[in-house]
Amino acid sequence: MKKLINNYKKWNPSSLAIILLFLVLFTFFLLPGFKLDNDFWFLINTGKTILKEGFIHIEPFTIHSGLSFIPQQWLTDIIFYFIYNNFGIRGIYYLVLLCDGIIVYLFYKISLLSSNNKKRAMIITSLISIFMLLWVGILTTRPQLFDIIVFSLELYLLELYIKKEKNNYIYFLPLLSLLLINYHASMWLMFFVLLVPYYIEFIILKIKKQKTYQIKPLVIITIISLIVGLINPYGIEAIKYLFNSYGVSKINDLIIEMQAVNITNFSGKVIFIVLFLGIYSFYRNKGNNKVRYFLLSIGITYLTLSHYRGVLFLGVIMPLIFGYNFKKDKKDFDIKLRLLDKIVYIVGIIGISLVVIFFIPLHDGVQIKDFATYLDKNATYDIKLYTDYNDGSYMEYRGFKCYIDPRAEVFLKANNHVYDIFDEYYNLEKGIEEAKVFLEKYQFDYLLVSEDSYSLYHELKNNKEYEDVLSINDEKRDIMRHLYKNKGGEKNEKSN
Repeated sequence: MKKLINNYKKWNPSSLAIILLFLVLFTFFLLPGFKLDNDFWFLINTGKTILKEGFIHIEPFTIHSGLSFIPQQWLTDIIFYFIYNNFGIRGIYYLVLLCDGIIVYLFYKISLLSSNNKKRAMIITSLISIFMLLWVGILTTRPQLFDIIVFSLELYLLELYIKKEKNNYIYFLPLLSLLLINYHASMWLMFFVLLVPYYIEFIILKIKKQKTYQIKPLVIITIISLIVGLINPYGIEAIKYLFNSYGVSKINDLIIEMQAVNITNFSGKVIFIVLFLGIYSFYRNKGNNKVRYFLLSIGITYLTLSHYRGVLFLGVIMPLIFGYNFKKDKKDFDIKLRLLDKIVYIVGIIGISLVVIFFIPLHDGVQIKDFATYLDKNATYDIKLYTDYNDGSYMEYRGFKCYIDPRAEVFLKANNHVYDIFDEYYNLEKGIEEAKVFLEKYQFDYLLVSEDSYSLYHELKNNKEYEDVLSINDEKRDIMRHLYKNKGGEKNEKSN
């Protein structure tokens, strides 16, 4: 072991070694079978509708009428739809892989900037990339694919601004703000939350009369970044979206990604290990800690422990925190990657992708295709269809109007200005609302239910007005799904 440590200390990695490491990390992501996230279907459905009909303000995909609607991910919707429509699932997979390659590179550049040590930056990049991309599985077909890149760039530019003492680095922040408000409006305010520690650090250093960075250019750029947030199809409503969509207790209780991190499962254990290493890094570096890094860590730790969605930000800040807190006094500045090195990296990503992409299993992850096919053959598209939260997205993509889908915030009265549909769905799932009363209210033609929807499933099973026309085992959850037909709904059947 001592010999290995000594060899490591003497090792001076070349730019080729760094590039090869990037490609190895990139290849790691190719190993698991790729599946589309269930949110993907409502994203491309929205993208298709916007391209055909223009920007929409009334929700068009469900059985409910008159719901106000802001597609807060409209730019992501269009990008995903365009790629999927022209290149299929392989095109989407290739997009994810390219973003993967960019993220690995950014993690290295950030950890290198904060550590000044290429060997340490390589180790940190490896650990954080594997944590983010594999163990926690955060890289998927959702807007967060772009969030990781934008927030990483934001921190990288801010750190360059401070370290190099040049204003031109932060000139790009308004552009990042503009992109974020259009491709994922609900995350836009986090762009400014990440700026707060930099302002607080400046104030503290000023009070202590210690050397600090210029604040005036940052204030001007922050104001411009706020103003450009209004440059989106939905104006101030897109900016307000976050306030109406988060902190809803019933959403937090029912949706896994909004729940607190659970240490009993594998992902939870990995997250706690990373958090522990972060705490240890500050202890190890006591006396030399930077205020902004400490504040970033406190805020993001709270966000991460509050709900799984916060893991995204944990992965974004860790290259910065680990790079600085685990560095030694001895400097080992990076060998700059030449243009040729970067070309080798890009060509390597493209080459590996083209070779591997045709040999790994690609699966869209949809467990309800047979139900959609049955309805295609036996019903019309104007039926009233009940699906649970996760199934509605795909059924709507196939052309059927559903009761609910994974866009939880759309079904809040605060956003749709009509009715708290999610509240009603929650009460149904928890057995607070009687299933019989619910069925009488909506008079569905068909209902796609899982056996774990206890109240509704048992009401349908014992109600003679409904018949089970198709039952299939969901292999992913090892539970039966059933399609029930309202016997009084023959008017919506297709004639043979």
